[in-house]
Amino acid sequence: MAKYWTASMQYSQMSVEELQRKAQESVKNAKNKGKEMHPIIVEGRQIAKSWWGMAWCKNIEQYADYASRIERGKRYVRSGAVVDLQIVKGKVKARVQGTRKTPYKIEINISPLKEEVCEDIIEKCSSQIQNLQELVNGQFPESLKEIFLSENGLFPSQREISFNCSCP
Repeated sequence: MAKYWTASMQYSQMSVEELQRKAQESVKNAKNKGKEMHPIIVEGRQIAKSWWGMAWCKNIEQYADYASRIERGKRYVRSGAVVDLQIVKGKVKARVQGTRKTPYKIEINISPLKEEVCEDIIEKCSSQIQNLQELVNGQFPESLKEIFLSENGLFPSQREISFNCSCP
């Protein structure tokens, strides 16, 4: 543990250049082993651009037990250290290059929406959906914002989401 903390108990972070170098090395090693990686590339400082993406970021931030973890996570995303991201039913899996030789394994588990919540959202949306293809492509119209962000909307409650990380 001493490797990660200085005498003043402040977390010692790697430079962006070192993170990027290690991330590129991890992606190269994975490809050499036949593993397909899906790195996250962010241009500029803004992680999410759509209202939907920004709402997800805001929602996730409220679950953080330490504010520094969120800021460190944002730094990793902006630095290109998220070397793999997979979204599957009820789960987000990522590999993030940090100070260790191999990337950390991150997992976010999300409980499925309850059937009555789904039915309620479908009923509320039925008269407001203009273009079904936009929804299929993940482009949520602003007209659905209030429905999706409401108390019984699409975001999980704290009881419906859990996080796990192999990081120190």
